[in-house]
Amino acid sequence: MQAFPQPLSVEEENEYIKRWEQGDREARTILIEHNLRLVAYEPIGGDDGEGNSLSFLDILESVDEDIPERMEKEENISKLYGLIEENLTEREKLIIRLRYGVPERPRIPEHPEVTQREIARQLGISRSYVSRIEKKALQKLRRAYEKVRGC
Repeated sequence: MQAFPQPLSVEEENEYIKRWEQGDREARTILIEHNLRLVAYEPIGGDDGEGNSLSFLDILESVDEDIPERMEKEENISKLYGLIEENLTEREKLIIRLRYGVPERPRIPEHPEVTQREIARQLGISRSYVSRIEKKALQKLRRAYEKVRGC
C-alpha cells in the first residue's frame, strides 16, 4: 500500500479550503488525500470477526477479499459446529477437536492438530481405536451435512 501524502501546511490547507468553498473539486480531493492519515487508523466500529476493531485502513486493504465467499465460509463453519454438537458423542467430539484443532466454539483460536498416536496416549486407548472413532465421527458429520444441504 502507498504511503500517505505529506500533510499540508496551515497556509496551504487554508488556501485549499477557500478554493473548495468556491466549488473547486480538485481542492476538495487534495484536502481529502492529505488528511487521510488522520482517519486511517481510527476505529470505525464493528470488528474483524476476531474481536479486533476495524479501521478505515483495514477496509481499504481488504478490497481483494471476496465478501460473499467469506460469509458462506462462516455460515458453513457455524453449521459444522452445530452438527458436531448435535450428532457426535462426547468422545467423538473430543477426538475430532483434538485431531483437527477445532475449538469448542466458533471465534476461539484453533488448537494445534494432534496425531492419533498422541490422542491415544492422552485417552489411554489404542491408536487404531482412535482411528475407528475418528472415521465413524467423520461419517456421521458427512451424513448430517448432506442431510442439511439436501443432497
